Amino acid sequence: SSMLEADGETTLSDEVLQGWVEKQGRKVRNWKKRYMQIMENTLRYSKSEALFEKGKFCGSLSLSEAHVVRLQSPRGFAVIVERRALLLRFATEAVADRWFKKLELTTDAHPPRSLRGWLLKRGLKFGSWKKRHFTLEGDLLLYYPDDSENSWPL
Repeated sequence: SSMLEADGETTLSDEVLQGWVEKQGRKVRNWKKRYMQIMENTLRYSKSEALFEKGKFCGSLSLSEAHVVRLQSPRGFAVIVERRALLLRFATEAVADRWFKKLELTTDAHPPRSLRGWLLKRGLKFGSWKKRHFTLEGDLLLYYPDDSENSWPL
């Protein structure tokens, strides 16, 4: 990746950030490993680094109207653009922090209001009620099995 330098130090706002990230599928909600890049105000991703280098992307998001929201786990966050939420998770908290900070610098939207708490949710298949930990970040409503940092959205 190419990096611009100022006074011998890389500035995160000018850096092209790229690497392997897991994203949650939109229809089938499993986690998929994708090669991603943030360059200028665009997030692009592909199934492999080789396909990425050939310009064959499976997704691209303009970040000019996006905002980023932390998930319960320190290794993940959501990128919200219009009515879409791209859920991302990273190998370590340090890597997640770097990507989060880069996205905060890249996006123009103000962070949304945040609410968190316990609610009862009725299951779709069996109709049973279960206690779930919900978070509302702007227009993004997520729920988790518990309120621990190791939880991922259901």
